[in-house]
Amino acid sequence: MLKTIMPGGYPAGPGWIRPSHVPFKIHGDDRQELTTQMYFAGDPYHQKDYILNDVPPAERKRVIVELEEPGREFEPDSHVCRFDLML
Repeated sequence: MLKTIMPGGYPAGPGWIRPSHVPFKIHGDDRQELTTQMYFAGDPYHQKDYILNDVPPAERKRVIVELEEPGREFEPDSHVCRFDLML
C-alpha cells in the first residue's frame, strides 16, 4: 500500500500541461526495471498529454485508475485506488 497526496498537474512545455500522475520506477534482484505512471480518471489534461497518448488506446485503462470511496480506516476526504505493478 502507498499513501500519498493527490499531485497536481504542471506545465511541461509550451501548451503542454501534464495531468495529475504518480511516477513509479521499480526493480528487483535480477529483474528488468519497470518505469510507469499512474494517472487518475477524469483529469482534463489526459487528451493533450504526449506521454499518456503514447500508450496504445487499448492499454490506457491499465495506467488510469478510478478514485473510490475509502473505508472508515482512512481520512474522511480521502480516496483509494488500485494500481497493480508486475515485473
